[in-house]
Amino acid sequence: MLVCVGRLTGQRAAGRDVLAISDTSELNFAGHAGRKQGFGKVGNGRDIGLFVHPVIALDAPQGDAPQGDATEGDAPEGDAPEGGVLGLVDAEMIHRPTGPVAHRRSRNAEEKESRRWLRGMESAGPTLAAASRITMVEDREGDIYDQFARRPEAVHLLVHAARDRSVGPGLKLFATAAGWAELSRPASAARCLPARLRLRVVDVREVDAPPAGQQAVPWCLLTTHAVETPADARRMVAWYRRR
Repeated sequence: MLVCVGRLTGQRAAGRDVLAISDTSELNFAGHAGRKQGFGKVGNGRDIGLFVHPVIALDAPQGDAPQGDATEGDAPEGDAPEGGVLGLVDAEMIHRPTGPVAHRRSRNAEEKESRRWLRGMESAGPTLAAASRITMVEDREGDIYDQFARRPEAVHLLVHAARDRSVGPGLKLFATAAGWAELSRPASAARCLPARLRLRVVDVREVDAPPAGQQAVPWCLLTTHAVETPADARRMVAWYRRR
């Protein structure tokens, strides 16, 4: 079913600038515990259920490409409006096992539950191969060094940074976002990955006071796209907001 749906989505994506948005949802079956057997635990550690991690393709409005990174030509014709949903790219169902599990730092990337983010990225490339460009848009759970290091050439990343990563001796990402050049490999990452990665940072702060009861936006977005002008930076923010 997923292969069939993904193929149709890939056809709609042909020639388009595509945002592939992924996230994880919890399916909680606590109210059916008496009739459901064999399920693992969900986020609260008590109730039974599953997790689903879909990748949804959206059309990125034409003309939104960063400078020097756009595909020339008119917007492709298709059955989805500009900026509209193109369809499902892929989805992973996650069954969290019961019983003791080794600490995450002692497991490699292939054994971790966070592997779903890498799988979504890897499936987007071939499924949306006919697209003019693919950008994965992810929240802070997607801030995984392995994902940036293993990124296919055809896929860009736009991720909300979750970790105040080391970017050099005595330097941290959030404090030096305006001047840093390279992202250092974490000590827990596989030694086969590159020691450093070159990314762009878009540091987003809400200047005006937010409405009562709401917090101001502090986003630190990491991307593989070229960001050379304020317009490029605003475009990355607009694309991330489509989550």
